[in-house]
Amino acid sequence: MKKVLSLVLIVLLMSSLSACVSPAKLIVAAEDVKYVTKSEAPENCTLLGEVAFESFESSGSIKETKIMFRNKTARMGGNFLVFDYLNGPNDANGRAYNCR
Repeated sequence: MKKVLSLVLIVLLMSSLSACVSPAKLIVAAEDVKYVTKSEAPENCTLLGEVAFESFESSGSIKETKIMFRNKTARMGGNFLVFDYLNGPNDANGRAYNCR
């Protein structure tokens, strides 16, 4: 009986924790961030740096990954993002640029 109760409590706790995770939302500054995959930035762009997942971050979908990376690019002062790879949620890497 104790094992069943413990299992029920664990399941309830995990359910409540997953409910706290909210999907990524595009910040206002990121609305103008354009992105490409399998391509390079235009010549009039200056590289700002790499965009990658931090160890504590996670994404539930490719759409969420794109939003997160566009937000990061905007926070770096960029308006253009090149995905070097976008293989799925939590499996992406890119570069932020500021284009004139």
